[in-house]
Amino acid sequence: MHIGMIVGIGPAATDYYYRYLISTMAKAGRDLHLTMAHADTPTLLHHQADNNQTAQVAIYVRLAERLKRCGVEAIAVTSIAGHFCIEEFKQVTPLPAIDPDLTSANPVL
Repeated sequence: MHIGMIVGIGPAATDYYYRYLISTMAKAGRDLHLTMAHADTPTLLHHQADNNQTAQVAIYVRLAERLKRCGVEAIAVTSIAGHFCIEEFKQVTPLPAIDPDLTSANPVL
């Protein structure tokens, strides 16, 4: 499966998602193909502080469209802070969004 990650806005979370994807795909016996797109941390933090979900979702959609052109089949936003608008993003993303329940012992992919 070819997965896209929107990264750069939470390096520790990116590492967590990356390890999660490697483990999950290995357990499923599937190959992981990965492409990343970088988002800007100061912009995200500004939008989060203003609760400007519309502006951040627009950025995520542009990045998702770029990842889709690369052949990505599903996408993850790898930042806990970046999830302040995840539900809105899921409604408009051109790709299925991977949003594991990070509190669960068995998050789903």
